[in-house]
Amino acid sequence: MNRSTCSVVRRDASRSLLGLAMFFASAPALLLAQTTAPAPQPPAGESVFQLDAFVVTGSIKPQSRLDSPLAISTVDRSKIDAMSPRSVAELMKAIPGFYFESSGGEANNVLAVRGVGAGNGFRYSVILEDGLPVISEEDTSFSTADNYTRVSTWISNVEGLRGGSSGVFTTNAPLGAINFLGREGTQTLAGEYKVEFGDFGLIRNDAWVGGAISPQTTYALGGFYRADDGQRSPGYKANKGGQLTLALNHKFKNDAGYFKVTGKALDDRTAFLLPIPLTGSTSDPQTIPGGPDLHTGATASPDLRHFVFPGSPVGPIDHDLADGIQVDLKYIGSELQVKLNDSLTLENRNRYATVQKSWNSNPFSTATSLQTIANNLATGGNVPASTWAAALGGDGNYRFRLTAPGQGGAVVAANAAAAATLNGNGLGDLVNHWRSDAKFTDFQDDLRLIGTFNDGNTTVLAGLYAKTTEETKLWQWETMLIDISPEYHRLDLAYVNATTGAVLGQYTYNGLTQIGSYYRHGTAQIDEVTPYVDFTHKVGGLVLDAGVRFVNRTYDGNYETFRKYDLNSYAQTGANPAPALANATFGSGNYLNTHAKENKAAYTLGANYVLNKRQAFFARYSAAPRFSNSDAIILDGGGTASGDVTPAKIETVKQFEAGYKYGGNHVAAFLTLFYARQRDVLSGGFQLVNGVAVPTQFTIGLDSPGVELDVTWNPIRALSIDVRGTVQRPKIVTPGLVNIGGTFTSLDGLTPTRTPKVYGSISGTYTLPETGLGRPAIDLSLSYTGRRATNQEANPNAIPLSAFTEVNAGFSLAFKRDFTFRLQVSNLLDSAGLTEGDPRQASGSGQGAYFNARPILPRSIVSSITYRF
Repeated sequence: MNRSTCSVVRRDASRSLLGLAMFFASAPALLLAQTTAPAPQPPAGESVFQLDAFVVTGSIKPQSRLDSPLAISTVDRSKIDAMSPRSVAELMKAIPGFYFESSGGEANNVLAVRGVGAGNGFRYSVILEDGLPVISEEDTSFSTADNYTRVSTWISNVEGLRGGSSGVFTTNAPLGAINFLGREGTQTLAGEYKVEFGDFGLIRNDAWVGGAISPQTTYALGGFYRADDGQRSPGYKANKGGQLTLALNHKFKNDAGYFKVTGKALDDRTAFLLPIPLTGSTSDPQTIPGGPDLHTGATASPDLRHFVFPGSPVGPIDHDLADGIQVDLKYIGSELQVKLNDSLTLENRNRYATVQKSWNSNPFSTATSLQTIANNLATGGNVPASTWAAALGGDGNYRFRLTAPGQGGAVVAANAAAAATLNGNGLGDLVNHWRSDAKFTDFQDDLRLIGTFNDGNTTVLAGLYAKTTEETKLWQWETMLIDISPEYHRLDLAYVNATTGAVLGQYTYNGLTQIGSYYRHGTAQIDEVTPYVDFTHKVGGLVLDAGVRFVNRTYDGNYETFRKYDLNSYAQTGANPAPALANATFGSGNYLNTHAKENKAAYTLGANYVLNKRQAFFARYSAAPRFSNSDAIILDGGGTASGDVTPAKIETVKQFEAGYKYGGNHVAAFLTLFYARQRDVLSGGFQLVNGVAVPTQFTIGLDSPGVELDVTWNPIRALSIDVRGTVQRPKIVTPGLVNIGGTFTSLDGLTPTRTPKVYGSISGTYTLPETGLGRPAIDLSLSYTGRRATNQEANPNAIPLSAFTEVNAGFSLAFKRDFTFRLQVSNLLDSAGLTEGDPRQASGSGQGAYFNARPILPRSIVSSITYRF
């Protein structure tokens, strides 16, 4: 197998993509001279969930929210514009029951639904685009579903389904599905062009246009391109790239159905913001003197950006942190609906996607005195214990000096005493440089035969979902010594004679303390053939719904074993070998085959009773599995000579929910009680011990009862107020002791890590009287996130993350000539809440002298001009 097949993702955004994005950005200007009808606008103050509006996610056919036995909410285009979200995570905070951490940047954020899944990406939910996952294996190691979806003007509406039938209609979605519905053309030419500028170097162009090709055929084209420095600027462009989208729709005559083609090309890179070194505690975080600022501190710097090495068992190495999370995705798909007769309809959706992706970031270990780091390296395993004996002083500390390879080898600390005052803190960190490359080819098809009988009161769906995914993955990591400063500099450490001060030798190599600290390489093919059925029957005001999905998955692949190398010969260090280049972990060139099978059913039963045109009740039970990622079987599981791998026990999420819906003239309310029960939860990940990544995985159970509230109130025509909140009591249910990396710990009864018991928001829009320029409006929102456990798996007694509040404010002016100006201030009060106590940090107490945590994004300002036609 050729390792170069995964070596991988192009570094610069595609010039052709940029050119096409610019073309679409200019399209509205070219159309100004044409006579166009104004696009219809949503009414002011439209509810987030109008009960007579129709939804399509998680059901056989579109149905109103009043009739739907599901906990489903929508965010329409007008609400998206008012929120001005900068990521999928920020947008989906409009849905109760979904707890998102959006502090990681535009992508790779995490979602917990109803108290389950915090810190595990989108493991138990899926993101759909027009009814299908972007790729069928969205959430794996170093890849979350929001890596492949961007918020743009192309989105017309978003539906968020919690629990319910999500596991019956989609594999690996036991807790929910988020469906992004794209634009479609009409017989009237319409579109918009939007330009944005932000105080963090943001420049963005966003546009779409749609219209008719013929009386039966319409088109829609869209795209965006943006670049910015990041809200926690690393000193180089943090986010850069764009997207193109396409939708062609041909309607058959006599209302006999339609055929639709969709396509998307995403070529984008986004910075992934990790926890930064802080002091104080997680309940009262403070900036380390001389370190990165709590509000604005970045996780990288120009000096850390590049890692280049002349040769290795996998060839020359050239990694760039500016690549961030780089995604080059292309897909094309089709959607067919054919009415066979008055009772039967055939539907089919498919999607073929290719993805090249790299994940580049630098998680910190723990800020430690440079003297302690020097002592630990001197007695580490890369050299004999006697190597630096002459550097050992009478006080038990090793003598050393520090230079900066990024500054031409300039001496920054001539001795240990000088190192103790470096940057005013004397601290360093064994930071990691993680590179994960992935390559996917994915095809999925969802075929449905739908029968409607009994005067439309009974509907039966028989479906068959099939997919095949081929993937190649390569993980290659290094460890380097850095200082703790706002700019983060690499440090070279040389030991000196404790008596004479003469240099004995250098441990590091261009700041590296260990090249090849972690390596994994393998390929996988995942096939799935899944039949499913769903049944809906209506009797008067009662709607009954039941469904079952039989999931059958097979995994085949190979896994490269690894061994230790000494890379000093590649660096030509000669008579002065660097211990940092010894004991490097890389592939052996020997591959072992792997094979596994998994199968399990998902099922659901629900009922909805419409009391009158304003009120309805619903209840539902569901149970759905979450299957293994290929990583767990191919990369983490390790190949065996026989090729057979026993997967971890399949996780199952069971949910009970019941709700009340009310829609009046001025108020609409949706109240849902829920209970989520999960067992066999595969938890853990990686922890950094002295800069070395150590895998930690273990199994726990969770129980989470709670209530969701979604209310919209229009006291007057000009004012709309939305209240969304979740109160829950999740807890770990794991009697006895849990083995976590060799340490036996009791977790039973604890609150799951990073999971708040209370969170929600209040937002309002007030439209002022029309002026000579146009109609102004003011938006204001306040969101609250309650206390969360820091890192139970590392330290059950850790101090929790404190509750915090964020305030966002916006002003818009809709001019009389189809232009709209908007000014949005996020985190208006520049709050400093923490969303994550570093799960990669071995101590995880949040109460030592120094700890890592991820602050929320600082205050930022974005202005935009939008032209709609």
